[in-house]
Amino acid sequence: MRRMLSVGMILVLAGVVRAQQVSHFREEFWPAVQKAVPKLVREQDVKTGRFGDEPWIVTDQNRMWPLAVAWGEKREGNIYYHDPKVLEAVMKGGDALIDGMDSEGMWTFRKKDGSTWGQIYMPWTWSRWIRAYGIIKDAMPAERRARWEKAMTQGIEGMIAKVLPEALQNIPATDAAAIYYAGQIFGREDWKKAGADYLHRIVEAQNPGG
Repeated sequence: MRRMLSVGMILVLAGVVRAQQVSHFREEFWPAVQKAVPKLVREQDVKTGRFGDEPWIVTDQNRMWPLAVAWGEKREGNIYYHDPKVLEAVMKGGDALIDGMDSEGMWTFRKKDGSTWGQIYMPWTWSRWIRAYGIIKDAMPAERRARWEKAMTQGIEGMIAKVLPEALQNIPATDAAAIYYAGQIFGREDWKKAGADYLHRIVEAQNPGG
């Protein structure tokens, strides 16, 4: 118990000290992003576009997000800025998501132990895919971009119709954030409103203590 309290106090104090400092998040984490690129690219099957080891799970594709950041980050010393190989890895990552979707835009919730939990609009993957798309979309070939947009629209409309009406929970909340961001990228005010409305409901229902 003493050890747990000690760790907790350290985290609290670290948070207080950190809050008093100016955030340099991008500068502090950029070296880690850049360093990770070669490993992330190696972890992708070039034929299927899938990242990670077997069995493949949809969250393996979350790797496309840091790759997109590395590709789109224009700064001195970034050798991956607009690198065609990195761009292709991101696009293949999204292609694999489309190939793994069902007719409603969902994926199988599979874990690395092989167990499955049914179909899901996986929020962590959706949010990363949408953000990656926002970075690379103008560099994508027209046909490929159209295929992504069609699949994304299908999934977002599905989330709005089936996920957001559900009870307030963490997964729908993350989906709502992804929907709102997609609305910004696609210029869809209706998507932005759907995502924002759900998030406002979350805030209203939240305990004052967080």
